[in-house]
Amino acid sequence: MFATFETTKAQGTNPPSLVLYSGLDYKGPKVTIVDDIANLGSIQFDETATSLVANGPWEVCLGIDYSVRCRTYTGPIPNLESFQNRISSVRYKGSEPRVPKVDPKPVATPKQEELSPTTNKDIHALLRAKVPDSAIIAVIRSQESPVDKSATAIIELVKAGASEAVLQAVIGTNQKQNLGSKGPTQTAVPNPSEAKPEPRQVEQPVAQPTQPVSPVNQPPKVVGQQAPMATNTPNPSGPANPAPNNQPPGVPKPPPSGAVTAGAPPIGAQEAKSPAETTALGAASPPMKTPAASAQTPAVAPTAKASIDRANAAIRAEDYATARAILIGPELAQSVSAQVTLYQLFSEGIGGPKDAAAAAVALRRAAELGNPSAMFNVAVGLQELGTAASIAEAKGWYIQAADKGMPQAREQLGALQWAEGNHADAVENWLRVAELPAARMCLSMAYATGKGIAADMLMANYKIFNLGLNALRQGTGCVSAAAAAGSAEAQFLLGEWHLTKESGAFDPPKAIKLLTAASDQRHAQAAAYLAAVLDEGTLVPRDATGAYTHYLRAAERNRDVYGRLGEMALKGDGTERNVANAISFWEKDQYGGHGYQLGLVYAGGEGWPRDLNKAIPAMLSASKDDEPKAHAWLKALADGGNASAQFTYGEMLIDDFAPETDASGRKLSSDEKEAWRKRSDAQGLAYLRLAVQQNLPAAMVALVRHDNQTDAVEVRLLREAAALGDGWAMLQLAERHMMGWSGLAKDKTAQRVWEERAAGTGDRAILAQLGSQYALAGALTSNYIGREAGAEAQMNELYQLARRRYEAAFAAGDTYAAANIASLYDEPSYPTLDNPALAFKWAQEAVKTDANVIAMEQLSRHYEKGRGTSVDLVKAWFWRRVALGPRPDSNAKKPVDALWQKLSTSQRTTGERAMMACEMRSYRGCTI
Repeated sequence: MFATFETTKAQGTNPPSLVLYSGLDYKGPKVTIVDDIANLGSIQFDETATSLVANGPWEVCLGIDYSVRCRTYTGPIPNLESFQNRISSVRYKGSEPRVPKVDPKPVATPKQEELSPTTNKDIHALLRAKVPDSAIIAVIRSQESPVDKSATAIIELVKAGASEAVLQAVIGTNQKQNLGSKGPTQTAVPNPSEAKPEPRQVEQPVAQPTQPVSPVNQPPKVVGQQAPMATNTPNPSGPANPAPNNQPPGVPKPPPSGAVTAGAPPIGAQEAKSPAETTALGAASPPMKTPAASAQTPAVAPTAKASIDRANAAIRAEDYATARAILIGPELAQSVSAQVTLYQLFSEGIGGPKDAAAAAVALRRAAELGNPSAMFNVAVGLQELGTAASIAEAKGWYIQAADKGMPQAREQLGALQWAEGNHADAVENWLRVAELPAARMCLSMAYATGKGIAADMLMANYKIFNLGLNALRQGTGCVSAAAAAGSAEAQFLLGEWHLTKESGAFDPPKAIKLLTAASDQRHAQAAAYLAAVLDEGTLVPRDATGAYTHYLRAAERNRDVYGRLGEMALKGDGTERNVANAISFWEKDQYGGHGYQLGLVYAGGEGWPRDLNKAIPAMLSASKDDEPKAHAWLKALADGGNASAQFTYGEMLIDDFAPETDASGRKLSSDEKEAWRKRSDAQGLAYLRLAVQQNLPAAMVALVRHDNQTDAVEVRLLREAAALGDGWAMLQLAERHMMGWSGLAKDKTAQRVWEERAAGTGDRAILAQLGSQYALAGALTSNYIGREAGAEAQMNELYQLARRRYEAAFAAGDTYAAANIASLYDEPSYPTLDNPALAFKWAQEAVKTDANVIAMEQLSRHYEKGRGTSVDLVKAWFWRRVALGPRPDSNAKKPVDALWQKLSTSQRTTGERAMMACEMRSYRGCTI
């Protein structure tokens, strides 16, 4: 009967799910996932997770579509270490059935309800709901991230019935990234099999005077809908090809204008241009107008309205041949978006044959009319010609496009300047668009080499920290130069890239060399990754000795590797067999899912001395896969008469949850679950009673807690357990004397005697519990100061007792106690308690031994007010900022921002650099 019951219980599991958190230790915005997601960008959580809780085995990968490096997790992971802020896809790897698929949404702060940058689905929803245009426009303009204004997206909005005002609002939003792109960390290689984008609809003109071009970084105010076009982006961090005559190593020649290195495939992305087409796009087109000449954006003539209406109607009907015939009319020669649309029709061969020459003319006209994307594409064509004159002219167009708010133009302008040896101006341009991945990679190169800016390896590493492999799809030239100059982050990133088969640059020997160089610099992520690659032996021949060496390096900052180190030490794999080292590694990782293996070792396995007092608790930390074996081991030991096993197994049965289904998969009713629960409780109590019969004090305390006993039996069991030295029984007796429970009279003297005896056990958990009790009692007593005689003296006595207990707990190994001690000494309202120097000392101890947020905030206040130390606003800002973690919300940042405003320029530099180092250490072991 009992065996059958146990089998049934094992079937009860929660449905598989994965919760990703943006902050460490399960903090910050989160998203719950119950189905495979090949691109976390689809739910706005790409390269965001820093901790997770996996119910069942879930595989997480650094690339979209489960490409690049993957790892399987089960259970809670408070710090993803080497996978932090880098996960792009996830999928379930278990066999248990999952709940029906839902569309997971991240828990957003008020400002996170953003439009999708790839589908504009919220705009479509508003259109379907017939929301007034004014409300839709207000939503569009409130977005912090860009809406999708690619040709395909615009035409879909037209088909959905978007008004001219709504379309103008979409097009007029500030260009934060290349049009149609998926975002800076989700760059995709163009897919030749993708369908051609449909041409967008041209603008509806409104008669009004010609408008001047808007200031830099603002959309131009033009008549109608000026349509920014998708761009062909030559990237300064492109592939490290042999340098042509005008391109030095590290800054490659731009790719052909028909290729795409950032964002969605633009017009003409599927075919590379022939030399004739390139000439038409560049030198054969009319001479470039000067910035002054193109400073005015002509209005569309009122007589063109009929033509535009007819063209729009043709586009809606997908009659592109008619639209093409209408748009070439001379009355639309001054229409920006008409020329943009013509460029697309001619270059793609939509509505008729391809016509490179006509496409080049339309593109040139759009550029001269002020369209920044057209300016950019004209510059690309000129740059591809490679002559001194064409490159000089290309620079002029890049400057105009950059000044009109196109960051990619400024990136490429920097690349041209770097190629010419004008490193300082190149760096200046990259700094102006430093949030873009390509600019970050090239700035890393500049800082690492010391060209154009002072050499600074911290900045070189930080610029590409957590950049993600997707950024390298734009090119590796700058990162390669940074790696060659000694940047550990660049070496790590490039090493991963060369071990990624989908990168097109798969080169394991080169990757191992790069990763080894980074590991030699004690780069924990690189060491862990290199160790895993050498250990697995799939990408390169297995090297157990090398794997063990690099795991040891990674362990200096990455606790995740201790589990594998323990396995290797136990087997003698890559190192001499050493059971003591295996035990040490697993204990440092708090068993790390190896509780069952460690329990077997403690139980006398592997020649280790038998110690069941350590083996039994270790079994409770078994991995999910090993749980059935661990529980069977505990049950067998309990049935064999071991009191500790009887107590442990009994507690486990009492604390267990009822399954959702029975062994056949049938869902259990509430009554059946309650019956199951009662049976499990009864069996657990039976095991506890067996342990009590063997005079196990912990079982006596547990029986009091779980079973309904008479007062006399409760007191007897607690006194017997206390007589056997159980500190928790002593605390229970103290509590009953304090409250007058279980038939005992209130007796403060007896209460204090039992508390002192409990403290005498030296158990750090008991000492910390006593400290908390005294501190709470002291805080409650402070409310009576001034109302009751002796209240202040009593409060002082209680706080002194709390300090003593916390200090003893700290000495016994409770690192968290330091923050509590600091709080007790930080009492400016009570001079008899206040000791700023000791409060400061203990706060320092707390942040040194434990990542304690409360202690960090305390330390910040000490430095800000000069309590116990001299005033140091930089350190005050630093510790307050570290306490907030990687993604603080706006309200929590207000005190930090207030401190920031008080800092001088040099102080801000000092604080920022300390924070960079802290971030790259995953907020562990931070110092300034």
